[in-house]
Amino acid sequence: MSDTMKEYIAEAEKDLLHTYNRYQIVLDKGDGVYLYDIDGKKYLDFVEAFVNDVKEKEGMKLNDSIYFSLSDHIMGAISRLENGIRLQNMLLLDIKQLYHKEYEIGLELLKKVNEMFEVDLSADEAGFFALHFVNAEDGGKTDSYQISIIVHQILDIVEKYYDNMEFQEDNLYYQRFLTHLKYFAQRFLHKELHYDENQELFKIIKEQYREAYGCVKMIYLMMEEEYKYAMTEDEMLYLTIHIQKITEDHKRLKNL
Repeated sequence: MSDTMKEYIAEAEKDLLHTYNRYQIVLDKGDGVYLYDIDGKKYLDFVEAFVNDVKEKEGMKLNDSIYFSLSDHIMGAISRLENGIRLQNMLLLDIKQLYHKEYEIGLELLKKVNEMFEVDLSADEAGFFALHFVNAEDGGKTDSYQISIIVHQILDIVEKYYDNMEFQEDNLYYQRFLTHLKYFAQRFLHKELHYDENQELFKIIKEQYREAYGCVKMIYLMMEEEYKYAMTEDEMLYLTIHIQKITEDHKRLKNL
């Protein structure tokens, strides 16, 4: 950000009510589908209309920062493509599963961008677009990319522990497990992990579901090594139950 833009913003802040945070940018002019800030940086005008349409149709409350962060991402993706660079979204599958609604919005936006600019951005970008919408929800407090990484790491441990077991995306137990992991990761990142320890029940469950508990111990070690976090007994209890339910149902379906 240039010194000139900083001066404009500082001057404006003196006279504006601070009822919400404003995106740190000063727009100067428009030309076709583009908007330009006073530093000459280019943004997409149609993004505002698209986001507003999503807010109305889906009833989503989105932080205003999405208008510029999403526009900036789209321009960057088109620029990279023109230079022969395609970014692979390693968490695309996890994003589809964790943020299905936002991913569908991302696909709709991808189609619009490809048609408008006559480019061929891949579905990987739809996943990145989706994360902009997730991050703009809840006042922009959600770190969707980091949540996706943690969930991916835990699912990978479970898959490998059970000899590359394949999850059924439409399975009820899997969906419940996925939801639990999503909110576990979110609470962990926001340091909101507060549980009431139930030692007696934990002893019973880990004895009754030894294999599932063995898997949870692997997750415990990963969280300790990667994030310096020691999971509580209550969290290990819930994970053990979820994993037990998934594996039981997987065996049942396999024997049909």
